[in-house]
Amino acid sequence: MSKILLTVIAFLTACFSFKAQAQVTHLNPSPEDIFEYEFFNLTIADSGSIGTNQVWDFSNAATSGEMYTKAFRALTAQEQTDFPQVNLAYTENGEPDVYYMHVSADSLTEYGPSDFLFDNPMVLYTYPINATGYQFSDNVSLDIPGFVSFNSNIQAWSQGSGKLITPFGTFENVIKIRKQNTTHTEMMGVAEEIHIRTFIWINADNNTEILMIEDVDFVNDTEEDYIDSRFLKNANVTGLDKIATNGFSMYPNPASDIIRINHVSQAPDNYSIYTVAGTLVQHGKYTGEINVHTLSPGQYIIRTTTSQGHTGNLKFSKI
Repeated sequence: MSKILLTVIAFLTACFSFKAQAQVTHLNPSPEDIFEYEFFNLTIADSGSIGTNQVWDFSNAATSGEMYTKAFRALTAQEQTDFPQVNLAYTENGEPDVYYMHVSADSLTEYGPSDFLFDNPMVLYTYPINATGYQFSDNVSLDIPGFVSFNSNIQAWSQGSGKLITPFGTFENVIKIRKQNTTHTEMMGVAEEIHIRTFIWINADNNTEILMIEDVDFVNDTEEDYIDSRFLKNANVTGLDKIATNGFSMYPNPASDIIRINHVSQAPDNYSIYTVAGTLVQHGKYTGEINVHTLSPGQYIIRTTTSQGHTGNLKFSKI
């Protein structure tokens, strides 16, 4: 029973996870994305600093030597038939359990693993996520009569923006989110109340969770309290290997000085330019053209987003 309860709680907690105008228009993974996290021995559940123009320095964090990987894939034909409400599947650490999500331009929703999908799905995020003023709440529930039931209330709000320094690099355009989750469970007659505080730092340039710290308190002491902290090792490269134009086009290519971007129906809004190795080299507001004169000759990927949240990746050559 303890193992099953820990599996349920681990699933719940695993899901939660520049300047003042920083904004995330989506946080949606795509098929073939792989998120590689490394756990670190952080014993404090919060950095303590909130507000704009912050500097969060975790550069001296010590690794625990453990890894956590989420690998996403498209649904099989059978899964599309069995679970019509979802549109994305993922696994954790290569284990056989399959978890399901629904991703959209408005929100990221967790439906659970195939053996017990939520009765009421869990909305992990709504978009856009702003550096200031972002907040939402949601309830989630699951009931398998005679086996397990739980319900949770989730609250999330922004705590500011700034620079995040990690053992894997420095990120200039980061939003900090706090989540709070109160869960009531009953498994085979054993009741528990779990309080979870989660602090998440999101890279607004490539829409990934760079750092997550979770403080889990089993109020009735049926399990041992713990703090989990993990850094995204491949934060600069996630998703950049997939060149998906999604209605965007650019010219000229190759380019020496100026690049212009078009979208089939919406005006481009923001852009970020990466090396093919995933290093961010330039970003900003799209104002009709992008000056790439200072870039070194070579291959680059430009990620651009419209004001409505549509994102595309384009590869170009700088000459």
